[in-house]
Amino acid sequence: LVESANIGKLRWGLFGLLATGEEKYIEAAAKRIREIGEPPENPDELIKNTMYVAWHWGYANLLLTEYYLLTGDEYVLPKVRQFSRSLAAGQDQAGLWGHQMATEARKGRAAGYGVMNQPSLSIFLSLILAEKCGVKDPLVRRAIERTHAHYDKWVGQGSLPYGNHGPGAGHFTNNGTSGSLAIAFALLGNERGARFYAAMSGAAAEEILLGHGGPVWNILWTALGANVLGPEMSAAYNDRIHWLNTTTRTWNGRYVSIKGWGTEPKSGDWSTGSHLLNLCTGRRKLHITGKGMPTSLWVKAEEAKEIADAGNLDTSNNQALLK
Repeated sequence: LVESANIGKLRWGLFGLLATGEEKYIEAAAKRIREIGEPPENPDELIKNTMYVAWHWGYANLLLTEYYLLTGDEYVLPKVRQFSRSLAAGQDQAGLWGHQMATEARKGRAAGYGVMNQPSLSIFLSLILAEKCGVKDPLVRRAIERTHAHYDKWVGQGSLPYGNHGPGAGHFTNNGTSGSLAIAFALLGNERGARFYAAMSGAAAEEILLGHGGPVWNILWTALGANVLGPEMSAAYNDRIHWLNTTTRTWNGRYVSIKGWGTEPKSGDWSTGSHLLNLCTGRRKLHITGKGMPTSLWVKAEEAKEIADAGNLDTSNNQALLK
């Protein structure tokens, strides 16, 4: 996993190694994490970038924060501070992010077709963890408060859409966003929001292969979101996706990628990293795998089964469809 060809575009392989909590794997990942390029000192230069920077910078900052909080390696702290301040400066007026950063020239709006929830939530999580790393910056604090206010008003109304639209009742998740939002709410102490979106994740096993660009985001984030409700919910959810873990696991311990964004040959095998993250949720070594979350959110086995059962597809008409 530590090889450049295997960690994936957004370094999920390194997240997986850290999630083991085992020193030999942390040491293997540390060199690659320390090599993450430091962004420009001037945030104005960073937010002018026209590449899909929100995705890469959000996950880079999330990885750096998790690594620091796990190891205490102060070498990465300047990068955490700069990434966090620059990402906060690139937030749009609604408190979200798109492919790129919002700028004054764009009148505070994200470039292209606007904001999206998946990159917004990875950035949101990274800023929450940056404060846990000791980053004390009014710009970062305002960014966290603005994003939280945006999502808090949706609690109880349904899953997040792909773009900046109202919540929907047709699905339990969308590209894994119920999972990442459950984690964010739990880390901020918003138990009402955490319970709702963690339960949405726990019920979303039947939707594991859905998602814009393929199932990669659902495979990564949905089990992590279900884990917010504790080990019984995690067990109930993983029991529902056991078939996926079995059919994608290879003889040498890796997991094959399912066709979709990020699974082209040159992107690297990041599926193994996402599966490893989910397999390590019980260890709770990273915040995204449950570290520091309140056990008051945990549900008992009976409730966990009820949540998982709520996502069952209606198969009563299957025979009629086959005729």
